[in-house]
Amino acid sequence: MTRTELNRNPSTNNQSQHVEAVSSNIDDKTLHELYLWPFQDAVHAGSGNIMCSYNRINNSYGCQNSKLQNGILKDELGFQGFVVSDWGALHAGYAAAEAGLDMVMPNGGNFWGKNLTTAIDNGTMEASVLDNMATRSESLPPMPDFSSYACTESLPLGINSVKIQMIILPQAWDFLVA
Repeated sequence: MTRTELNRNPSTNNQSQHVEAVSSNIDDKTLHELYLWPFQDAVHAGSGNIMCSYNRINNSYGCQNSKLQNGILKDELGFQGFVVSDWGALHAGYAAAEAGLDMVMPNGGNFWGKNLTTAIDNGTMEASVLDNMATRSESLPPMPDFSSYACTESLPLGINSVKIQMIILPQAWDFLVA
């Protein structure tokens, strides 16, 4: 396990010291010229959701990074789906919602739930933020019917072979058994 993987999520080390997640710091030009392409392709292909990360990007947690989620993903790339946190990657309450996070996995815990309602009631967060989150989360198109692609095949795995049931697109299946 690399140091980056070990410290991707904040924790407490064996000396009871709080350890922040690693930050991947990147300038705007490099982001646009090198790292943004796969996300642009995913958005243009019609992705329904994109997951934000545990780690920090330019010293801001991925699920609280307004520049990436609101500015680049939703505004610049025109992403219409919802942003979901990686499992347990929520580190703040209404600030994460305002930064563009739409859904939390496995749940909002102590950060969301009644705290978002309280933030709206006391004027800290606009109700339109919650409306946008709900609209994006409910906007997924229906799943395609993959039932015609169901097949059972035997794949060679060294000297053993395992019979598996897979539902997969034919092009990918051709690649797997080639």
